[in-house]
Amino acid sequence: MSPAVQGKLETVIRHAQIWLDGQNEVRRKLFARLNQAVTESRAGKVRRLLVRVNATAAHNRTASEESTVAAASDYLNSLDDLTHAALDAEAAAERAGVKAARSIRTVLQRLRRHDAYAPDLLKDIGTLLQLTAVASERLTSGQSRDVGVWKARADAGARLPRTPLHQQVGRRQWWAKHCPRCHAEVQERCVLVAGSRVGSLRDVPHDARLQPLIDERKANRAASAGQWRVDEVTCLDCRKGYHTPCDSPNGPHHSRVELAQEYTRLRRPRTRK
Repeated sequence: MSPAVQGKLETVIRHAQIWLDGQNEVRRKLFARLNQAVTESRAGKVRRLLVRVNATAAHNRTASEESTVAAASDYLNSLDDLTHAALDAEAAAERAGVKAARSIRTVLQRLRRHDAYAPDLLKDIGTLLQLTAVASERLTSGQSRDVGVWKARADAGARLPRTPLHQQVGRRQWWAKHCPRCHAEVQERCVLVAGSRVGSLRDVPHDARLQPLIDERKANRAASAGQWRVDEVTCLDCRKGYHTPCDSPNGPHHSRVELAQEYTRLRRPRTRK
């Protein structure tokens, strides 16, 4: 073995020994804490530490460690029914918290495909907040931050219509305008502008891109609401009335067209028959 290889091997062994020493120290402290919890009769702490000991230090126990585990088990078995019920409830809450934390990761992964609140996300966000109430202490700082972001977005979008804007606009018109949020050009798809997938294509346009189309449609409806159609007035020439065409091969008589225009100009209320 060359001196270089010998040196590397010694370094690996030294680092491994340091790691083992660290693990042994963690193990020693764990059993010491369990022993102290039994001495102080702290039932909840004994239960939690015993679960951890059985999960991480179940093998190759020393006689002292076996004695500590036996003392902890005997102590828990000696507790009255009321205390056992409280410990069982605590254990159930912890299991629920672990399950909720896993579910939160799943919901956040789903929400990462979006960069803004939309009404169709309300269910996911509601689920997220419910799970957070159960697993708040088990969230990472990043998850807590993401939950806060989505809660703020949902609060800010509370007045949005229940029907998502992309369902109110025909798909052919989705990309008809420039997007003021992600600056996508006409006929270009919108991209995410926040979160961990910035730049990825969105499944639907941003609301800011669709709102002008909806506003234009409402304005056109309002403008046409007071406009009289030719077939809504009685022709002065042939006396044909509502929804009845004129007796003319060339379409409505000129007098009927002028009368509809005059009613529109005067904003005369329209009477439905």
